[in-house]
Amino acid sequence: MAEGESYPSISEMIEQGLPPEYLPIMIISMILLLFMIAVSIWNVMRHKKFSTKQPIQFFCNMGILQVYPFFTLMHTTSLVVPKFTDVAVFLAEFYEALTFLFFLRLVLTFMGGKKNHKDTLKGQHVHLNVFPINCFICLPEIQYSHRYFRINECLIVFYSIYTTVLGYINLVSVMDSSSTYPANAVEQKFSLFFHISGFWVLIIAIYGLSGIFHSAQDQLVHRNIVKKFLVYKVYVTLVKLQIVIIGAVAHHEGFDQGFDYNELFTTESRIKALNSFFVVVEAALFFPLAVYYYPIDDYNHPHALPTLKPRVISNTAAKEELLEDGLGGGKYPSSKVETIPVETV
Repeated sequence: MAEGESYPSISEMIEQGLPPEYLPIMIISMILLLFMIAVSIWNVMRHKKFSTKQPIQFFCNMGILQVYPFFTLMHTTSLVVPKFTDVAVFLAEFYEALTFLFFLRLVLTFMGGKKNHKDTLKGQHVHLNVFPINCFICLPEIQYSHRYFRINECLIVFYSIYTTVLGYINLVSVMDSSSTYPANAVEQKFSLFFHISGFWVLIIAIYGLSGIFHSAQDQLVHRNIVKKFLVYKVYVTLVKLQIVIIGAVAHHEGFDQGFDYNELFTTESRIKALNSFFVVVEAALFFPLAVYYYPIDDYNHPHALPTLKPRVISNTAAKEELLEDGLGGGKYPSSKVETIPVETV
């Protein structure tokens, strides 16, 4: 391997050989990737057929479900092309951040828009001890309000922005440090800080989205809205926790940072490869369950109607409309009231 590089190239892997565990996990990961791509294509075609009248719901469903094949694709690619590892982790976390926005948009779509969602749930009692602080049963109940919704919404949006911005900074830092392997202490500490802080920001975002989901579960009981989110949040929490543990171990002062196989793979790179393999296996396990909780029957349930607002039409407008309909000659009404849907999204 070239001096100062932390990951081998494909040609070096072919010429000098692979660690004993590397080839099996590459083969298994590629098989799982092909399986998930096939299932994903079948699922997209199946949903597309029944979702012609709910394009936003279809978009959100597919955006959420594709996170599992996308994670598999990124981490399998990092196994085949180790130099792509840091970029793959950034892209996977970026897509994960977008998925939270898909979830928020999905529940608002089911409820008929943001305004209708807030108006429908306003005044209802909601529990504060939702995931991940379910054990704090001493927390009081509060009334659902616009302020409660805005706070939870801000937690979700903050996570998406935080993950994207700091993830990009961390990627640039890691790629810069790869030219001077091993990385200096400052770059290692920043990378570790990003992953640890990212985990806690993820927990906060999960709490915000759980609050919105649980408050609407009675209105959306037929859609299994809580179970939809449960599968995803367990998976991403597990993946994020693995990354934090791997990062903490790999950057520990007493950890062996040297090359331990044919002067090609570092101990750190081998552990990261195993982590990528675990992410792929976990995605393959959670993906069928996620598909199950997004049935095509969801498209048969009508969404909540937007809030209706009365609009008064002037006497002149009422006259003109009556004349156009050929109903003139009678006594014109002093006013005419009609109800029109108001855009709430």
